[in-house]
Amino acid sequence: MTTADLDRLMEQYRENVKALFKEGSAELIDNSSPRHAAILIEEMVIHAKNSFVAFAGRMNPEVWTPAVMSALADALNRSVEVRLLVEKECLPISNGTMPESVRKCVRKLGDQIVERIKTIDVAHCACGDGQSLRIEMDPDTKSAKFSANNPEIASRIVSIFDNLYGMGVAYDAA
Repeated sequence: MTTADLDRLMEQYRENVKALFKEGSAELIDNSSPRHAAILIEEMVIHAKNSFVAFAGRMNPEVWTPAVMSALADALNRSVEVRLLVEKECLPISNGTMPESVRKCVRKLGDQIVERIKTIDVAHCACGDGQSLRIEMDPDTKSAKFSANNPEIASRIVSIFDNLYGMGVAYDAA
């Protein structure tokens, strides 16, 4: 498969995700590719009107791409509340690809909290407006589920996220 073929497939995937948002679909779809995850998260941010939250290990730059960073900065400019939480080092901060406005939204968990949540299998996740969601089902394979409109599951994710976010500290202070 050529790079051009792969790019066409990714654009088709993006169009399918946009259609799910347009339809307000509650369908859960599988995802395990970093490129798919980047598209899902970018579209979640683009469609967010009020809030976007995400909990990640390191914010893998294959997922948290410059396009995602740009979408986050645009969301902040639209007065969308953005809250990001990492377990470890935030790679987009380390490699300089995170805009300063987005950087201010990042919190980090302490090592003791990270060890404690590993015992209860808290999944890495993202949620927009308490409706759209992406949640990793298996942290080893990075397999995940996505839905454009599932407020029941999304509200549970946001509730867990809120508790964890309250335990985090500003990334630069960590």
